[in-house]
Amino acid sequence: MLERYGCRPHLVDGGQAAIDAFARQPYRLAILDAAMPDMAGLTAAETIRADADPALRIILLSTAGSSGAAPGRRLRCPGNETRQGR
Repeated sequence: MLERYGCRPHLVDGGQAAIDAFARQPYRLAILDAAMPDMAGLTAAETIRADADPALRIILLSTAGSSGAAPGRRLRCPGNETRQGR
């Protein structure tokens, strides 16, 4: 689906793999699950944001597939204001 919008998705297996991918290649967008197998998505997002030029990178933290994503839950997004969970 993302290809329709000119995106070239790169899938990884977890948070550390996402951090490693960002270290190797300058991605402009990351869509992370809040609950990944090896670390919390927020932890991965904070690490990526700390090492990145914030003007060039957008990080979306998804709670759609996360077991801890209760409706109305508040999330703290690194580098941005708080966003409302589902």
